[in-house]
Order: sequence, then C-alpha cells, then structure tokens
Amino acid sequence: MLKIVTILIISVIFFSCSNNETSSIAIGLIDEREKLTCKECDLVDVLRVIDGDTIDTSLGTIRLYGVDTPEIDEKCFQLAKTETERLAGYRIRIENGPRAKDRYDRKLAYVYTENGDSIDGNLIEKGFAKAWEKDGQHRNYLMNLEKFASKNCVW
Repeated sequence: MLKIVTILIISVIFFSCSNNETSSIAIGLIDEREKLTCKECDLVDVLRVIDGDTIDTSLGTIRLYGVDTPEIDEKCFQLAKTETERLAGYRIRIENGPRAKDRYDRKLAYVYTENGDSIDGNLIEKGFAKAWEKDGQHRNYLMNLEKFASKNCVW
C-alpha cells in the first residue's frame, strides 16, 4: 500500500511541474547505483577538446560513443564544447564500445570524468547532447536518460 501511495505522489509531482522542474525531479529519481559510472576505466590525458563529442588525448582523437552534440554551425555548439571541457579537465577515463573506430578513424569510447562519472550522461542530462541511438552497451540507458533531460539546448 505504501508503495502505491509513493508512486501516486511522485506521479502527481512529476506531472504538475514545468519541463525544467520535471527534468530535475526525474533525474533525481535515478538511484545512485543506476548512474553510469566507471571508476576503474583507464585514465587518459586530455590534450584539447575539439567539440562537444570529440577530444584529443594521449591515445589520439576520441569520439564519445554515446552522444551526438551540435556541430560548429549549430545552436549550442559552444555550450556543449565548454561543458565537455569542464567535465573532461586534464584526464578522462574511457570505456570501449562494441566498435573500435568511427568512419573518420577516431577511437570510439564512452568517456568519464577522472572521478568516474559519465560525461555522455552529463551532456544528455543538461540538454547539450542527444543520445546515440545506433548501438553501444549503454545505448538504452542514455536514450532513457534523454527522455527526462533538460530542454535548454535542443537543436
């Protein structure tokens, strides 16, 4: 009975909020154990951030596997790039996806902060990226995250 009441309360709160409030509440409902993290993934030095989903590293150029961010001529390009720079800092952690390279010969990898938090997930939550729908072991997680993401920067 308590579970049903809790679900009803959450539903009422969820549906009575505006878009931004809904996003915050929904994201807040994701259990910490369910967040995409990788604290043991390999550390790589960041040389520079090219755009919101591409980073030059000590291993070469890495394309974030799970997201697509605006291109240079699209709305919110600079915001996405700046957020990736902030999250990446000087070192990132990387997790290989099912494909090693993209068509431009860039390494494909899920990318995490030095602390192990998903950069892909953070970009989606804040509305700076769309989830990559093609493939990848975290595809479903990221696509579900996008449903509740901020609509600040949809392009």
